[in-house]
Formats: sequence, structure tokens, C-alpha cells
Amino acid sequence: MKIRISNPKDLSAIMNIVDEFDYENPENFIEECIEKDTVIVAEIDNKIIGFLLYQKLWGHTPFLALVNISEDYQRKGVWKWLVQFFEEKLLVEWYGSYVSSTELNNRKAQKFQNKLWLSSIGELDMSHWIEVFYIKNIKK
Repeated sequence: MKIRISNPKDLSAIMNIVDEFDYENPENFIEECIEKDTVIVAEIDNKIIGFLLYQKLWGHTPFLALVNISEDYQRKGVWKWLVQFFEEKLLVEWYGSYVSSTELNNRKAQKFQNKLWLSSIGELDMSHWIEVFYIKNIKK
């Protein structure tokens, strides 16, 4: 398995494994993130099997926004390799922590946050749902 920063040629392969998520135009959003070098892909035999997307909130706070793995490769540890690459990239860029969030009623995503050793730091009432925020310190 190869883990790397994505490039514009990866967009269609990434879109093939995108689960539904709440962005008005997911393809444009992912394309913008690729241009900012904030999409990391996992590939086997030159086929993209998963990706991790992050943003920099307020220009300086890494936010783990999305991890999607192709159905055929789920539960095989691909997410661990993506997250490890992401955390190492952040350390090289002098970041000591990152944040993430999920909806309060999304138990699957909450289990994922716990597997990453993220700590809950609070909730925000978004009027129609409650968003739970997490942080992980990665300084060595």
C-alpha cells in the first residue's frame, strides 16, 4: 500500500469512493482541498482505495474533516495508515495537535474518534443537531 498527497488527476477516483456528506458541492470542495495539498490518498496497484481530507481552520488549526475507505478495503486498517501519514505530516509542519468533530448521534464516527485517541472537548448546538468536537495532541 502506498500513502501519498493527492494530485488533481486523483479527483475522479476519489469521487468514486466518497460517501454522502453534507457539502453543497462535494466535488468542488474536494478539488479545492486537493489544490491545497490537504487530501491524502491510499492506493494499491495504482488504484485509490481510500482518502483522508483535512482543512486548516482559521488559517492555522488542522481539522480532520473526512476519512473514506472503499467498501472492499474497509476494516483492513487502511484508515490507520492514512492517519499516521497525516499526523507525521502535521509534525513536520510544526503542528502539535489537530481537531475533529462529528454529530452527536453518529456512533460509528464517535467510535472512530476514540480509536484515534482523540479527546472530547465539547459540544456545539447547531439548532438541528449537536456537533461533538475532539482534539488530539501529537507532539513527540
